[in-house]
Amino acid sequence: MKMILRTIFAIVITTLLVGCASGPSYDKATIYYDRQTFVETSTHDVPSIVGPVVQHGRCVLFLATPGATMAPQSFCVYALTKDALYILKWNANDAKYERLTTVFFKDIEYVALATFGRTKQVQMTERTRLIAFGALIDDGGIYDGDTGAKVFDIVKTAGVSVGKTSSIVYAPMAPVPFIPMFIK
Repeated sequence: MKMILRTIFAIVITTLLVGCASGPSYDKATIYYDRQTFVETSTHDVPSIVGPVVQHGRCVLFLATPGATMAPQSFCVYALTKDALYILKWNANDAKYERLTTVFFKDIEYVALATFGRTKQVQMTERTRLIAFGALIDDGGIYDGDTGAKVFDIVKTAGVSVGKTSSIVYAPMAPVPFIPMFIK
């Protein structure tokens, strides 16, 4: 009986601690996204988006040099057409979308789909840069593997060669403070 109470107590404490640690995801707080009006708003704010938008949503972007496994992370939204992937950021001061980068499929040397568990990251390699792209669910914070695979298929269907990748591109770890401890 005592062991059962300890187990229940441990589960309750763990649940409370996890619940207190969760909050709104960082990307949802920094990137405005309204699925219903996104196409109209984004094409108005960024007139360089040409052609019908076949898919859009929240994303995370890593821009690096080819072969890199770490790169700065940017939360974003994307508009996918048959010829390009337009990656946008939200400018809260002006209340409009701005272009973060554009990936034209004709400039990509090869595309690869990197997976780690349920995470699927589309890696597009140009001559001098690697664009690692991950689709996120509308509520943000969690990779949407199925949508990432669809983006990969659309890029592949555009005639881009399929290549291989060694791993997912990650953001660098945050610096960890060093606190010296002196034991006598």
